[in-house]
Amino acid sequence: MYELKTKETDSSVIEFIGNIENLKKREDAFKLLDIFTEMTGYEAKMWGPS
Repeated sequence: MYELKTKETDSSVIEFIGNIENLKKREDAFKLLDIFTEMTGYEAKMWGPS
């Protein structure tokens, strides 16, 4: 049976985005997070080690 190599983690999406140094990229990432959450109805999750 096939096993996914990339695994879901308990890391915080908010913390990950908050650590983006470039202010414009960080702002855009938060906007996209809001859009994706609103459109899908699901909370964002981190996958993999980074």
